[in-house]
Amino acid sequence: EIAFDKTLYKLLDDISYAIWRVKNKATTMAYDWQHFSFGYNERFGEFPKDTDLLGVGLTSDVYRNVKSLATNVASVIVDAASQEAVKKLLEMRSDILKGNKSVPNYRRDGSFPMKAQGIKELKRIRSSKYTAKLSLLSKEGAKEYGTTTQQLVTLKTGGNAKAILDRIIRGEYKMCDSEIAKVKTKYYLMLAYSHEVDEVQRDKSKVMGVDLGVVIA
Repeated sequence: EIAFDKTLYKLLDDISYAIWRVKNKATTMAYDWQHFSFGYNERFGEFPKDTDLLGVGLTSDVYRNVKSLATNVASVIVDAASQEAVKKLLEMRSDILKGNKSVPNYRRDGSFPMKAQGIKELKRIRSSKYTAKLSLLSKEGAKEYGTTTQQLVTLKTGGNAKAILDRIIRGEYKMCDSEIAKVKTKYYLMLAYSHEVDEVQRDKSKVMGVDLGVVIA
């Protein structure tokens, strides 16, 4: 849980709003392209190449058009959100065209992506409290809000999550791309991580029997 701070939560609300607009605009643009592509194929017997007509790939074209909706937000967040929306639409395109699914529409209080490189200086300050610097704003946004591009936040956690955070700090686990989500009135850093899996050495001389309960319930 990201500890409540009035200024920080207002900032997160503003970012959430901007990314909501970015995702829905990106979805609309990706759908328009797919609709055009299938119409083009029906007329000419082939699908158009996005790089030929747009000058760049579809995701790049969408990003350069939606980034103006979130000029105050760090570009890596905007880019990741745009890519996320386009990818989801492309995965659903077949079902959408068949009428089995509707074009996705993102909620106002949805999550926004947080790239791994945007989560820095994770530290433990007390038993169940940690701090981290989150890269949330663009230079333009930092100037407008009168702050820096990185925001120092306090994280409150417990249980197994503490062990995971400690292992990330020690370098045993690798931090991965994550997201920030709002649950009711609180914001949470949904931290993703990865680690190497130890190879299990099997002792072939040991045998275990398992009673399936077929004869004796």
